[in-house]
Amino acid sequence: MSFCLFCEVADGNAGSAPENLIIAANEYAFAKPALGQFVDGYTLIVSHEHIRSFNEMSHEELAHVEKLKEQISGALGNLYKQPVVVFEHGCGQGLDLRGGSCIDHAHLHVLPLSVSLERELESRFRFTQVSKLADLAARGGTAGPYIYLETGGGERFTFELESPIPSQFMRRLICRTLNQPDLWDWRTHPFRERIASFTATFATIPAAF
Repeated sequence: MSFCLFCEVADGNAGSAPENLIIAANEYAFAKPALGQFVDGYTLIVSHEHIRSFNEMSHEELAHVEKLKEQISGALGNLYKQPVVVFEHGCGQGLDLRGGSCIDHAHLHVLPLSVSLERELESRFRFTQVSKLADLAARGGTAGPYIYLETGGGERFTFELESPIPSQFMRRLICRTLNQPDLWDWRTHPFRERIASFTATFATIPAAF
């Protein structure tokens, strides 16, 4: 396997940059601040195992990921007094079918966010409404690329990607919706000062993980 940043974070070998701090974890996944934190509290839920997308996990494993995600979502909602949106760029089987992902290691994006994204996605992609993260297991690891979305109102969808989409597609969409269309790329806008502020605030939450 080639170098993987998220594997380095999981193993404690990624260095001391603020985005490499693990803020919560369980047996199957860990939470870390997102680099490119254009929204305060932007967090990633990352699989411990090196898999490309969460649809490669079993129903039982995804139930554990869901538990960690719910704990993080609840903490962020309480901290920032906003709804919380969750999404994944799910890769397809082929290495060229990345589904908008720029790191080939399964990760959910969790953001305190008061915007609606589902209507634009529904207008562009075929979709299925699902009830829980574990429903991704039914896709299997050989399915095509997808976007998984949990809205701030609690609805959940998978959107089928039948043609390529740009890298960081959802970040581009969110930034455009927030009227800050130039801030989507974490490479050019890392916002590390926001990460440091977030992790300091998160550390004050009574232990619940």
